[in-house]
Amino acid sequence: MTTDTRKNLLTSASELKLSIVLAVIATVIVCATAIWSVFFSKPTKSNPPIALHNQSVSITEKPKSLQKPSTQPSHIQSTTLSHNNKTTASNNHKVLIGKGDFFVQVGAFKEVVRAKATYEKMRKTYKRAQIMPKSGYYAIWVGPVRSKREAETLQKQILKRYNIKGFITTEK
Repeated sequence: MTTDTRKNLLTSASELKLSIVLAVIATVIVCATAIWSVFFSKPTKSNPPIALHNQSVSITEKPKSLQKPSTQPSHIQSTTLSHNNKTTASNNHKVLIGKGDFFVQVGAFKEVVRAKATYEKMRKTYKRAQIMPKSGYYAIWVGPVRSKREAETLQKQILKRYNIKGFITTEK
């Protein structure tokens, strides 16, 4: 065997060893990443239902009114702004809750317990209150209503009744 052949074989062997070492390192990295993701990352799971006084409320990504377009809302609530049980002339605008794109958000809480309490308070007056997950918070929405004007009326009513300012929002 010549010296050149021997050098070529030694070079090929060292390249082969280097390739094997790199393959082993890559395998270890892939396995470590897989193990890390299984044991140390937060699993993505669906939102559990929240039980409220013998009823179950599921937290949804979109309001039910926007998930399926319907011609007739399932619950329509007509409310009139009032002050001391007397309707004023400037606040005689009726609000139909149950159909539309506008909502009044009355709170957002990190703790589910606080979100449920506000939800229950709103449900006493408004049958269409909802709990919506938003960026790690549980938002409480009342609505939907058809127009921004109706949403403003609803916002004023909530302010007067519960001393909660809230703000108008839409899913779109």
